Amino acid sequence: DALDFEIFDFGRQFGVPQSRRRVLVSRPDAIRRLRDTHVPSVTVQDVLSPPYHAPQQHCTQLFSVGGHGNKNLSLRPVCDASFTVTRNALYWASPTCPRFLKLSPREIATLQCFPSDHELPDRKGTAYRLLGNAIPPSVAEHCVAAARDCVDGNEEIASLRARVAYLEARLRALER
Repeated sequence: DALDFEIFDFGRQFGVPQSRRRVLVSRPDAIRRLRDTHVPSVTVQDVLSPPYHAPQQHCTQLFSVGGHGNKNLSLRPVCDASFTVTRNALYWASPTCPRFLKLSPREIATLQCFPSDHELPDRKGTAYRLLGNAIPPSVAEHCVAAARDCVDGNEEIASLRARVAYLEARLRALER
């Protein structure tokens, strides 16, 4: 079977509150189904509240230190999608706070669309790395649904399933 690929922006197409562009590879019919998926956009302020120890009206931006040795700061308002979650932390920025406040692993998990009861590793570094490398669960659900639709609609697979069911029934009959 042939494969197809597409670069998807998880925020724009799957409702993940971050700019996260990733290549997904699958069967052409699954990629077509994923292309047709459009979940409403979500912003940082839709899913996170500023830290309790900072004045709420002043925590208006998230920032990220550029990766790969680049120490430039990039700012983004919370009324927009977050930067891509990586193993490096994101920070709250405020014009009135004297220091930047690092987002907790739980806040990062929220930006990745993990459920609030999802267990995270005790070590923060491990949690940041795990979350930065994860595919958001909501995106994984869309991928599984697209793949399942392709499999369910495949006559060859349906025929094999029917044959397996028939053989299992014969085996049970022989065992009696």
